[in-house]
Amino acid sequence: MHGTTEDHRPGSFHVPNLLGTAMEMERKSVRLGISRCLMGEQVRYDGGHKHASFLVDALRAYVEWVPVCPEVEAGLGVPREPMQLMGSPEHPRLVTVHSRRDYTARMQHVTARCVRELDALDLAGYIFKKGSPSCGLHQVGVYDWQGNVTGTGTGLFARTIRRHFALLPVEEDIHLRELTHREHFFERVWGYRRWKDFLHRQPITYARLAAFHARNYCLLLVHHHKQCRRLGAMLAQADRWPLHVLAQRYGVLFMEALSVKPTRRQHARLLRRLGTVFQADLSSADRTRLLDVLHEYEQRRVPLLVPILLVRRYARRLGLRVVQAQTYLDPFPKRLAFLGSRTGDCDRKGENLLQ
Repeated sequence: MHGTTEDHRPGSFHVPNLLGTAMEMERKSVRLGISRCLMGEQVRYDGGHKHASFLVDALRAYVEWVPVCPEVEAGLGVPREPMQLMGSPEHPRLVTVHSRRDYTARMQHVTARCVRELDALDLAGYIFKKGSPSCGLHQVGVYDWQGNVTGTGTGLFARTIRRHFALLPVEEDIHLRELTHREHFFERVWGYRRWKDFLHRQPITYARLAAFHARNYCLLLVHHHKQCRRLGAMLAQADRWPLHVLAQRYGVLFMEALSVKPTRRQHARLLRRLGTVFQADLSSADRTRLLDVLHEYEQRRVPLLVPILLVRRYARRLGLRVVQAQTYLDPFPKRLAFLGSRTGDCDRKGENLLQ
């Protein structure tokens, strides 16, 4: 059984062509879990909300939201006494701040039920509220019984979600206000959705897995080039494993690769290498335009999707089907690159460059 052949000599670039009839249509929407307070629902302990309108409203056309507030699910009511993590940062307890009531067991019971329900919903990602003792992902304060901070941990609900859905892309709301974090999260979410769609379509065959790898080759290369080579080597030696084991291992390594956030320089380098595939067929003006847009991207003046869409436009014009099929050139719905936030000027300039 033969795998992909990858040429990594300096100055050479090869896009694998294993597409054939195995190219598959992809789902146009994804389902994301989200902390209910981020949806604008008044479920916080003080009866308020933390509406992330820049994200929730802009994504509504592309995403089916699954809002969850584990504290409300646990029957704690609104408003309610605030809670905090107490004890060991590795195994904290969920305790009310003033009355010291321990709700750990109740939260664990509710979380187990939520996991079963979420499992059936086939999520592609999850957005958590930063700092929450139930939903915070990172650096949630953990206190001792005297009220002193002893360390940081993860909210009880978020910890269980991460453990049960090990490959699921997760992020906190605050980080998604930053352009490159948003782009990376969207790449992971839509990449995970593609992988889940691949698994849902039976039967799983080597030809389909090889085609999936070929289409995601550039995406893997920019995120983690060593992992990309490792996956290619796995496919080249596919006879060593039962197919279901190979597919399971591939999925783990695929999502591990996407979890690595590429730098702007790495993105620009890959886009230049893609440009070498067809630069001889471009006019002098088009070559200059591509270089100018890449420079704008490297200077943080436009989002990543601007040079990506320009490369895709040239590939389509020249009929380069293999290049067009690269998921790297169509990682997520393009309008998501221009979400209105603190990058508004950058976004408008990017949209103008694509006119």
